[in-house]
Amino acid sequence: MYQVNYSTEDILRVMPYGKDFCFLSGVTFIGKNIDRKLVIKGYYIVDDKQFLGHFKNVAIMPGVLKMEAIAQLGVFWLRSQEKFANYIAMFDGPFTGFDGCMVFPGDKLNLGLWVVEFDNRRKGRVRGKAFSNGKLAQELEFSFKIVKDEVLKRKIS
Repeated sequence: MYQVNYSTEDILRVMPYGKDFCFLSGVTFIGKNIDRKLVIKGYYIVDDKQFLGHFKNVAIMPGVLKMEAIAQLGVFWLRSQEKFANYIAMFDGPFTGFDGCMVFPGDKLNLGLWVVEFDNRRKGRVRGKAFSNGKLAQELEFSFKIVKDEVLKRKIS
């Protein structure tokens, strides 16, 4: 087991997102758990301006963006490996397990990602959880496939 800490600046150097759409404030640990599965932990400090329109009078982080934060932890894990630095993980369902815990601006969203399987080439499966104030905010399992950055750019054009 080993520990590595990454700051927001480290994360932005690795991620294919702009600062406004990066839902990781820090990655605090990468290692193996008792089951010998790769575990990645991170966190996101919810920005007080980011969700002002969701809902009209009370800013709440949408569930779909909690899922995105967990997925971005997976993208960071993949791209932090030298051989996958120019690749992106495209995630697919099934997405499951919303517990109803609301996440407000200023809250810290603690994220965990467990790599269930990975063929080290093109596809894999991960399990993720997000907690806020000690309560489960989101839980999901999803598969992913890996594509080169240039393929994504071509599809967007």
